[in-house]
Amino acid sequence: MHERRYTLTLLLLIFLIIKIYTEVAQTNVYLPTNDLYHADNNPIIKERKKYAFEATNIRKWGCNRTDTPFIFIHIGKAGGGSHRARFAASSVNYNKSAWHSNDESYYPIRNDAGYIVTRAQFCNSGSANFLPNGAEKTFEGTRQCSATTPIGQAIACPGDLNQCEKSSVCKSDSCPIVYVGHNKLGSELHWLPSEYLTKWWSETWSNEIANDPIKSHFKSLSGIWCQNEQVIRPKKRPLNGKIYKSLVDKCSVPLANHVDEDVFKIFGNEEVNWSKLYASLPVLRVIVVREPFSWLVSKFFWHHQRLAFSRSPTFTCGNIEQAIARIESRYESVDIGGIGWATQFSMNYMFYLCGEECLVRWKSGMINLPEVEQQAEHNLRNSFAVVGLLNETEEFYEMISNRIQYMDTSLNKHVVGSKHNFSNIGIITECQVLYQDPAFQKQLLNLSDEIAALNRLFKVA
Repeated sequence: MHERRYTLTLLLLIFLIIKIYTEVAQTNVYLPTNDLYHADNNPIIKERKKYAFEATNIRKWGCNRTDTPFIFIHIGKAGGGSHRARFAASSVNYNKSAWHSNDESYYPIRNDAGYIVTRAQFCNSGSANFLPNGAEKTFEGTRQCSATTPIGQAIACPGDLNQCEKSSVCKSDSCPIVYVGHNKLGSELHWLPSEYLTKWWSETWSNEIANDPIKSHFKSLSGIWCQNEQVIRPKKRPLNGKIYKSLVDKCSVPLANHVDEDVFKIFGNEEVNWSKLYASLPVLRVIVVREPFSWLVSKFFWHHQRLAFSRSPTFTCGNIEQAIARIESRYESVDIGGIGWATQFSMNYMFYLCGEECLVRWKSGMINLPEVEQQAEHNLRNSFAVVGLLNETEEFYEMISNRIQYMDTSLNKHVVGSKHNFSNIGIITECQVLYQDPAFQKQLLNLSDEIAALNRLFKVA
């Protein structure tokens, strides 16, 4: 009797399970089961597949990396001041009156046995920005460079870290530096030692190239830089800014053309994506990106208060025509009239992800917007050790501590960076609300290819 009851109960239970499973299968309810691992069933993975591209195997990361230099690419209005302070304070023996001042702090790089073998040093905004227009003002200072390839940028446009007191540790084939600055991806090619670049090129690329002309170019970095004027580049590669400016047309431009031609002979004239080259360089780049719409509001008011053109009452954040207009010559600086400010800022954001040569090629009409977006996307996926989101700052710091052996972001947490103050808080709040309105965002995305591309890149990040 008991056995019969037990059998009936078991059959009833099985029937109820089958019934519930059938009803669930016929609904749109998403259950967090093993289906998470199947892209066809996971709405998150399905969404991200829109921004996927062919899988690559350029570089493996893992944890406890000891590669140097560490490079933080600071995109303005994405919390960069706070991040710089945190990286400065992620060091041993920290005793600074201000995070950007000098002291005896360092970052201990250890061998497998746990012994300190190298001490990395902090460097804040020590390198100039290299842009097509050398007259453009930037926080770190600006030098002109016309090279259209990363290799051309490295060889034809010498840079240095002369604004950093302890940059002398960056020598030979080693560069134990923790660098932070408003410099675009690839700017390190200007200041990495010639031995470092030669070793990278020889071990990563040269073996696959017959009669490699680039190898000899890199070797010449510590010798004569400009044959026309017999200008010798010292081993540390410093070149006075005024001297460099006077030699741009005589030395840098013809050398850039020569090196770029050699690069094109190797990779072909159709090569428009240098992300594999950037990703193969043994540096540890990190970056924080910010949601584009709130970022645009911050950029608007930062320049609204600093630039005279935008103090006109007719110039408002909500005027879409003013925001997304295009001024030709790929696009003129936002200083000129302020028209097209959102277009200009969006492009500049993408150039931080795409690379310095990317800006040169864009300005000269060699590449279009989809090609800029593609290289920026590939760099996001392959050329950064850590990509952080502004609204997930602690996760970003934790990822860095896990991935990079000599960075301990839990140290000296009392150290914080300064924040920019804004007036007209009421107007700013109105603009923030407007730019978070889905209908307004949709208008911007439909009317502006540049903002739409930037939004896609944010989703990739």
